[in-house]
Amino acid sequence: MTRNILSPENLNELFSDVRREEPQNRNNNQQEFLVHFKESLNTHKHKAQLKRVYNAFKVPGSMLEIACRTGIERANICWYVRSLRKRNRIQLIEKGYCSITKQLVGIYSTDEALFCSDNNQLELF
Repeated sequence: MTRNILSPENLNELFSDVRREEPQNRNNNQQEFLVHFKESLNTHKHKAQLKRVYNAFKVPGSMLEIACRTGIERANICWYVRSLRKRNRIQLIEKGYCSITKQLVGIYSTDEALFCSDNNQLELF
């Protein structure tokens, strides 16, 4: 049986020195490598989560509904929706009631067939 180097137990052991203010038995280069390695793992995790959220919104839903479907925290989904809105990859389709909270919420979708066309407002008054 092979040992998984990136298992949660091994990562805790690997980064135990990073959490200390003054690392013992490590020089600066090793310490910087471990910090950079940990940050790169987070970046890969967030990219994977962003893809999962994007695909989950193919079926319109509220942020909380998507959080329950994907298992990703709702706070992260809020950030991902923000970044997708900046890139025009997701759109607020309608205001509706959440199936979980029964509150009025925004229903979002990444399905471009459901996107509204540009605003037809020609003038302010």
